[in-house]
Amino acid sequence: MPWIIEAIKSPNYDKSIPIASSLLETDLSLIKNIPIDNILDIINDSEWRLKYIGLQLFSKLYNVNKDIIQKLDVKKFINDPDSSVQVEILNILANSSYSIPLETLIDKIDHSNKGIRAAAIKNIKNLEIKKLNAQILSKFIPLLKDPTSS
Repeated sequence: MPWIIEAIKSPNYDKSIPIASSLLETDLSLIKNIPIDNILDIINDSEWRLKYIGLQLFSKLYNVNKDIIQKLDVKKFINDPDSSVQVEILNILANSSYSIPLETLIDKIDHSNKGIRAAAIKNIKNLEIKKLNAQILSKFIPLLKDPTSS
């Protein structure tokens, strides 16, 4: 296990990316032995591929420990320049009870990237009904219309 942790912490992406990627295919019990801080370091790396893999590992851990969501800087990743990172964080949040700020959710639902839109739509279930009003609902109505209808 120490060599795996050392490899994923390596600044050499030719070493860290394949090792981190191979963890996605391993048994969850192995992933659970990696300290969460090491997973968070991968997620916070500037290299988008490592960040994306880190979020996928985090997602696996989240499925067994819901409390770790508090350790994630959601705002940072929900606006990440890489669309795959945005999709992954939105998918993680869709499996939680985390409520994305309404304006952010509307922006993501109206996003030009279909993957981001689809992942954002999954998060509607986490909206606080008390915060919905006519103005907000009026923003959702155009998004619900079928573009193929006349």
